[in-house]
Amino acid sequence: MRRSIISLLVFVVLPLYSQVDNNAALDWFIKGKNAIEHSDYAAGIMMMEKAIVLQPAYSEAYRYLGVAYAFSGKLDKGIEYWEKTIELNPEDDKAYYSLVRAYNQKDQSQKAIALCEKAVKLSPKSSDAYYNLSYAYSFVNNYDKGIQYCEKALKLFPNNINALIDLGLYYTYKGKYEKAKQFCEKAIKLDPKEEVAYFNLGLVYINLKQWDKAIRSLEKAVELYPQYANAYFNLGLAYQHKGNNEKAIQFCAKAVELKTDVPDAYLILGSTYYGNGEYDRAIPLFNNALELNPDFFDVYPYLGSAYYNKGDYAKSVYFYAKAADHNPKNADAHYNLGLSYYFSSNFESALQSFEKAVRFNPNHSDAYSYLGNSFRSVDSLEKAMKAWEKAVVLNPNDNNGYYGMACIYALKNDTSRSLQYLERAFASGWADIEYAERDSDLGSIRSSKEYQNLITKYRKK
Repeated sequence: MRRSIISLLVFVVLPLYSQVDNNAALDWFIKGKNAIEHSDYAAGIMMMEKAIVLQPAYSEAYRYLGVAYAFSGKLDKGIEYWEKTIELNPEDDKAYYSLVRAYNQKDQSQKAIALCEKAVKLSPKSSDAYYNLSYAYSFVNNYDKGIQYCEKALKLFPNNINALIDLGLYYTYKGKYEKAKQFCEKAIKLDPKEEVAYFNLGLVYINLKQWDKAIRSLEKAVELYPQYANAYFNLGLAYQHKGNNEKAIQFCAKAVELKTDVPDAYLILGSTYYGNGEYDRAIPLFNNALELNPDFFDVYPYLGSAYYNKGDYAKSVYFYAKAADHNPKNADAHYNLGLSYYFSSNFESALQSFEKAVRFNPNHSDAYSYLGNSFRSVDSLEKAMKAWEKAVVLNPNDNNGYYGMACIYALKNDTSRSLQYLERAFASGWADIEYAERDSDLGSIRSSKEYQNLITKYRKK
């Protein structure tokens, strides 16, 4: 009889104990969730672990542990807990979403896709499962698949706002801006406080070069989420295109203040300072962009130009050479490199660069013009003449070409033709009369009355 009473007592007490554990686990979970959402990850981890000790199958606690570890810089630990979440609850779409992002950060895109395809098979009627699969494909730039699965997600749940938002982005990447705009606007109508929808709409307008509309959408995005670094960056870009450098600097500076690891923001901010002629402020920003992404080849021409304009031709050569190596068939890259070589008196290297420029763009009049200058500098007068003749055919206002031809004819003692081309040079905008007055190439014509009259005429202008 006593044994039965004990059994009864045990039977009654155990469920009561389990309920206490459940309540305590929930209490720790709520506290931990609040800590994690306020970026107190250490406290959040401790509290979630207490919840799991009390309730070992608490899948949502594992998911939040994953978040806390990932944001603490321990991504592998985050992945471990998200995988445990899915083991306990194969339908936890938020865990799949987090794992997709994590796998892609680890360059495991195919693993992310395989995971989401498995989720779709387990839950073929889950809109979020298809959305996560579309999201996984976006990381390998397969926007066709992204669109396909987002549209499947919308068929299952037309108000899946994440699918609407991402469809706007994917169609933007595909260059289908009107369709992209439709999905962004649908998302905004569904949730007027969804900042990402406004941001994506702003990207559509940037691609359409509708700067005022882009600015309105992006300003709404930062109004809804004042910490939106990418929105500030794109606002800076839009204002730069409108020619408002003050605003461009303001918003790009805000972007890099909020998020220091966005190379594009440093490039736009630097290029705005560059446009103002503030090269000493631009150069460190360009270098910041390269430190973040050494393969950010768009930065090299800017650095080359900044150093060129400062007269530091050695550094200019270095960065322009990087640009030309990356894009070896780009005529402008070789032309810019040629200019740096030319003004550092490396005429043989300048010739090589200008010859590449005209090879890749036979209509590059400026390259022909400086090709002429370079040939003149190594005393190849006939080749210089041919290059300048080509330059003025391509650009009838190339005063440098006319001036060079005037010099060659003067060296040949052909005063009439020399004066003819010198006048064309002045008429086309050659303004450095003092240089012409001391240029030894023009020595044979300087004593002529016609030369003196020409100098007097254009000096008055």
